Amino acid sequence: MKTQIRLSLFAALLLASPGAMPAAGAAASALFRTDDPLGINVDDVAALNALPEQTLLRTGFIDVTKPPFSADPSGVKDSTKAIADAVFFVRHHKLAVWFPLGAYTVSDTIPCPGGWSDERTPNNKYLPFTETWPCVLIGERQGSRRPCIVLAPNSPGFDNPARPKRVLDFYSRAWSREKPEAPLRRDVPQTGYHQTLYGIDVRIGSGNPGAAAVSFGAAEGSTIQDCTLEAGDGYTGLLGAPGSGGAVFNLTVRGGQIGAMLNSVEPSSTLVGCRFSGQREVAIHYQQRGSLTLVGCEFELPDHAAAVRSTGANDGSISLVDCRIDCASGKDPVPAINAKSAAYLRNTWVRSAGPILVSSQHGGVTPAASGGWNHVVELAASFDYDKGPASIFSDGVKTNGIVSQVVAEAAPPADLRTRHILWDDTAFPAWNQPGVINVKDAPYCAKGDGKADDTAALQRAIDENQALFLPKGAYRISKTLQLKPRTQLIGISPSYSMICPVLVEGGDFNDPAKPQPALRTADTADAATQLAFFSVFMPREDVKAASVLDWMCGGRSLLRSVNSITGYTENELVPLAAGLRPWLNWTWEQVNPLSEYMNGVRHNVPGAQKPHDDFYTKNDTGGTPDWPLYRVHGHGAGGWYPFYALDGRLHGPNSRRILIENTGGPFSIYHAHLQYCCGLAEVEMKNAHNIAIYGIKNEGYSTILRVSDSSNILVAGYGGPGFFTKTGKFIIRNSSDVTLADLINDFRFDYTRKLPPPARRYPLIRAELPDGRLIDSGPDERPVLFRITGTKLAAP
Repeated sequence: MKTQIRLSLFAALLLASPGAMPAAGAAASALFRTDDPLGINVDDVAALNALPEQTLLRTGFIDVTKPPFSADPSGVKDSTKAIADAVFFVRHHKLAVWFPLGAYTVSDTIPCPGGWSDERTPNNKYLPFTETWPCVLIGERQGSRRPCIVLAPNSPGFDNPARPKRVLDFYSRAWSREKPEAPLRRDVPQTGYHQTLYGIDVRIGSGNPGAAAVSFGAAEGSTIQDCTLEAGDGYTGLLGAPGSGGAVFNLTVRGGQIGAMLNSVEPSSTLVGCRFSGQREVAIHYQQRGSLTLVGCEFELPDHAAAVRSTGANDGSISLVDCRIDCASGKDPVPAINAKSAAYLRNTWVRSAGPILVSSQHGGVTPAASGGWNHVVELAASFDYDKGPASIFSDGVKTNGIVSQVVAEAAPPADLRTRHILWDDTAFPAWNQPGVINVKDAPYCAKGDGKADDTAALQRAIDENQALFLPKGAYRISKTLQLKPRTQLIGISPSYSMICPVLVEGGDFNDPAKPQPALRTADTADAATQLAFFSVFMPREDVKAASVLDWMCGGRSLLRSVNSITGYTENELVPLAAGLRPWLNWTWEQVNPLSEYMNGVRHNVPGAQKPHDDFYTKNDTGGTPDWPLYRVHGHGAGGWYPFYALDGRLHGPNSRRILIENTGGPFSIYHAHLQYCCGLAEVEMKNAHNIAIYGIKNEGYSTILRVSDSSNILVAGYGGPGFFTKTGKFIIRNSSDVTLADLINDFRFDYTRKLPPPARRYPLIRAELPDGRLIDSGPDERPVLFRITGTKLAAP
């Protein structure tokens, strides 16, 4: 059957039964209005108010099994159209799709479009242009049980591995139509923000050799979490991985010719705690831009299947940290890792009769124990790309080839994976579980309407409970929310559950000399704070002194898909006043492709103010941040999954996305989206120890990282169009045991994409060693390894 990809507004209205339409005068009690703070500003709001059996609407969900969609969780009926209609309807109305437990049979592709917004209006200030229009699919969980979407055996069109057909297809919509009545076209994946697949399994039935369980071309803030893909005799489990600020966490892929065919266009993909088994050819094939970073991943494979294969296309590269690769011995063993690219391994364990790694330029690395366990303490393989080399540097000394330390050991540690996945997916709090309190329910009665001050309601709920649920809404706060050591605060999506600091007389966000965070954790070493699936909205209102988060909790505390979002500027509303609508009649020339400047992204359309004009400084009433948006200190430890913050505001000279200072960790960020900060740096580390960042995406001219007086720092993986700058993208001073690995950004120097003369080509990394020596990575280099060894720091 052919899935209906696009529903008109009129068709969406007809999805509700006529008898369920509200009577005249019912609007006063309707749940949904056109002035909804999260921007349900469409013509068919009546359709939402005409769904009496959708009892989860108030929380922000559509139940896919309830009318008018009525998907069958028993698997008897074909649910393709029901699910596809629900996904389209739900995204259009800014909700999430809820899948109760069950098996849902499908026979065609389920389109999941993200990308550009349907509406842009000054009446909905909590409505940025792309971040708040994703597809969000969430599954019910009971212990280890999750809902499963099952592709029926021998489904039409899933028979050709040369042209894989997708079961779930997450993609991005274009921002214009050729004609008003035409459907929005497919766009490049980089415009699909906050796309989410959480807690839903997908199984490919027999007789579908060309099937791909999930295609996930998406970017900033987009994630796949806690899912299993049973590829069986299909082509692949995962087709394309989120990058550019998105990542994959706790994914299991079983079977398939290829476990994950990563061939999308996003740079810098990160996979954490993922498990692959039973692939017939290779577990992961990588040919995307920039680095692929694998952390805490496990591979159980037959002898003829490689764990990772990289092509080097698009300047791709690979790094593996704390991974375990087990390839059964056999007659025809293949390399565990086949690298036609730069490669970096650290604390990775390999059992194979074949080579641990084969580099297309430098040959192979033989195991210390053939057929037994090999501990790869560290391995770096340089690569000479067409656009420039990826060399190895140790305390300023450059080498090329393969540098490795491999020793035979009995067995890998049991916790390689769980040291990076800090939650139990069978017990993580969910909105519908006993003991999880809805903050909109009595006695707390938070409004979330974008108008009321919800500070007191939220703080009381935090004080009196451990686990809290933030339904869809915009929760305005005038004071910092103080969290307890074991607070669990869970929303639906960063796009739909928002905490919004605002300026109120007597509030916390008034004085630029004393900026205060929206959220402050307890300063406790053995904390277990869990914050997940919401955002802190940094409004364009006159808020003079707000940051996002003060993180002091230790232990296995985590931040999981908690992002900061910023709203419109006056510039971004100029097109509306000029009658230009991005979903209808903008042209690329008019947007002058979302012109990017030193201080952020601005739309350069006729009549718009440019960032360098006096308009901004003349109208700056104290809201220009000159402080870090996030601060990690005290007992601050644990993990963030991923870090995403897109802020196009002006930045003061001391502004930073993240400041990590005076902490011993261990603290890790599992993929960091870092760009457009025009202050001191995207991330600064001062007197910080045992810190890791696994995967970075950067574009623009910003300095990515400044490190001083710190030790045991690891950055593994960097990609994106981050331009070489005179000061350097990574600046290290008086620090020891610093490892910067797999830094393979797009080879660009300015927006003309032309290489300047050699005298204007700048090093990616500049460092001052503890002994006072100055070293750098040299022009045109994108190091696969830049290491500063263990010279002791001066006593504090």
